[in-house]
Amino acid sequence: MVDRGGPALRADTPWARAGHVLTAQQFPVGGDLVAGPPALGAPPPVSVSEEGDRIVVSGPEFRHTFDRASGTLTSMRVRGVELLRRGPALDAWRAPTNNERRDEELAWRAAGLDRLTTTPGPVTVSQHDGEARVSVPSTVSGTGDSSFRQLMTYTVNGNGEIRVRHRVEAQGAARNVPYLPRIGFTLQVPQEFQRFHWHGRGPVENYVDRRDGTAVGVYSSTVDEQYVPYSWPQDHGNHTDVRWATLTDGSTGGLLVAGDLQVSVTPFDEIDRAAYPFALRRNPGWNTLHVNHAVSGVGETFYPVLPDYQVRPGEEYGYSVLLRPLSADEVRAGGRPAGPAICRATVGVGVDPADVPAGGRTTARVTVANPCPSALRDVTVDLWPPDGWRAETDRVTLGELAPGASKTVETSLVRDANAPGGRRWVDAEVIATGAPEARVRSVARAEVRATPVAARSEPVVPTKPKRPGR
Repeated sequence: MVDRGGPALRADTPWARAGHVLTAQQFPVGGDLVAGPPALGAPPPVSVSEEGDRIVVSGPEFRHTFDRASGTLTSMRVRGVELLRRGPALDAWRAPTNNERRDEELAWRAAGLDRLTTTPGPVTVSQHDGEARVSVPSTVSGTGDSSFRQLMTYTVNGNGEIRVRHRVEAQGAARNVPYLPRIGFTLQVPQEFQRFHWHGRGPVENYVDRRDGTAVGVYSSTVDEQYVPYSWPQDHGNHTDVRWATLTDGSTGGLLVAGDLQVSVTPFDEIDRAAYPFALRRNPGWNTLHVNHAVSGVGETFYPVLPDYQVRPGEEYGYSVLLRPLSADEVRAGGRPAGPAICRATVGVGVDPADVPAGGRTTARVTVANPCPSALRDVTVDLWPPDGWRAETDRVTLGELAPGASKTVETSLVRDANAPGGRRWVDAEVIATGAPEARVRSVARAEVRATPVAARSEPVVPTKPKRPGR
C-alpha cells in the first residue's frame, strides 16, 4: 500500500494538535508479501505420542496437546509457558449491534447461535515429512435442527507452528437466518497477554462496510484499549484486512495468528448480557481473540447490513490460519514479529469439468511457479477437497523448484454419492522453504459445482426503516 498524505495542521487548535493530518488516501500498488509471519529456521521433525484421550505433538521448545473427547487443541506450551486457555472453537455469534436488536437478534437466538455446543467425530492422526496432522470433524449444534458441520485440520511442524485448516457450513435453521454474524474461531489466551499488535486496518475499529477511513498499517494497543464504550454494550473492536496479529505479556510468551483475516480481542465474552457498560463482567482468567474469515458489516441508521456486506448462511466457507508461538526476542520486543518478507511460490488451481453429479469425478490441476531469485526447496502441494469428496492424491512432493520454473500436477476428485449439492471449493496449499530459511505458504482455490446446485441463499435487502442505531 502507498499512503498519500494530505495537509496537516501547523499549530495546535482547540480540536487537534499540530501535525494532525486533515486528509489522506491509501491505495494498493501490487504485491502480497508481508514481513513477520513465518518462523525462521528449518523445522526439525516432530514427536507424536498418545496418552489416553490426549494427543501430544512436541518439539525442542514446545508441547501441543489435543483432546479426543472435546475434539480441540487444549494446550500450546512453549518454553514452559502456556499460551492457551482453550483452543479454536467455532465463532458464529456476536453481541448484536443497535441496528440488529430486533429482526436479526431474534432469528440468531432462535437458531441458538448464542449457545452453540460442539460434538466431535472420530479424530485422526497422521505424520508426513516430519509434520503431524490432526483432523477433527464435528457438529456444532444450536437449537432444534440448527447446526454447523465443520472440519478442523491442524498441521504442526517442528518450529511449533500450527496451520489450522477450517471448513464449515450451516445446516437446518442456521441456514435460514437473515445473515450470519461471522464465521471463524475463537481462542482463549491468558489474561496476562495484554499487549496487542496487528498488521491491518486501524487504529480504530472497522467493519467491511465501514473501513475506507482506516488505513492499513502496523498498530499496537492493549486489550483493554480495544473496548469501545457504546452506551448499549454490543460487538466492537473489529479490524479488517488483517495479515497478522499478536498477543503477549511482554516477558514470558506470546502468540501470533496470520492469514487473510478479520480480528478483534476482548476481555468480555458475555457482552450481550449487560444492559449498560458498568454491568460488564471480565472473563475469569482469559482474553478472547476472535480470528475470523468473514464478519458481517454493521449497517447504518434505519437500515440493516447491505447484501454485499453480509455473511451468507447458505454458503460453505473454507480458510486457513497460521498459529505461531512468538520467539523470546519477539516477546521482549512487545510482540511485533521479527521475520522478513520472504518470497514464496505462486499457485493456481483449476477444475474440469466444474459440474459434478453425485458419485461422479473431475480433474483438479495445480500449477506451482517460482517467481523468486533463488530456488524454493522441499515444495509440497496439499489439495483440500470439499466435505464429502476425496482426492485420489491429496499430497504431492515436488522437491526443488528453480527460479522462474513451474510445475503442474493433477489428480482426480471423487464426489461421494451422498455428498451435498451446491457450490463448493477446492483449495490448493503450497508449502516451500524459501530464503532466508523459513517455511512459507501459498494458497489458491477453485469453484466446483456439485449438481444439482441449490439456489443461493437470498440476502437480506433493506425494505423498511429501523430504529436509530450505531
